[in-house]
Amino acid sequence: MDHQSSNTSTESHTPDPFTDPNPPKDGARQTAAKAVALPLAAVGGAIAEATRKIGELEFKILTRSNRLHHRTQHNSKHHISTRLETLRSPPQPLRLTRKRPFKNFGDKEKLQICEIMMNQLVRLKGIKEK
Repeated sequence: MDHQSSNTSTESHTPDPFTDPNPPKDGARQTAAKAVALPLAAVGGAIAEATRKIGELEFKILTRSNRLHHRTQHNSKHHISTRLETLRSPPQPLRLTRKRPFKNFGDKEKLQICEIMMNQLVRLKGIKEK
C-alpha cells in the first residue's frame, strides 16, 4: 500500500492537517498527498506573484488617484463652487484609498484582481488540471 508511511506517522505524531486518518474518499487522500508533495517554494512563489501583480495594480490606481486629487486641488483655485467644497471639508488625500482600496478600482481592475486571485487559488489547490 502506498500510503502506509503516512498512516503510521499520523498515529505516532500529532495529526497532520493534510493527511486525515479517515478521509471521505480515496481521491481526497491523493490530492492531500499531492498538496504535501507540492514544494513550498512553488507555493511561496505563487503567493509572491499574486501580491506583486496586485501591488502593481494598486500602485497604478494610487498614482491615478493622486493625480486626480492633485488636479482637483489645482482646479479648485479656479472654480468657486469646488473651492467652497474644499473649504467646508478637510482634504483627505489618500486615507480613503488606504481604508477601502477596492472602492477606487474600476470594473476592469476588479476583474483583473479576481482573475489573479482565482488563478493563484487554482495553483495552490494542488494543480488538479495537470
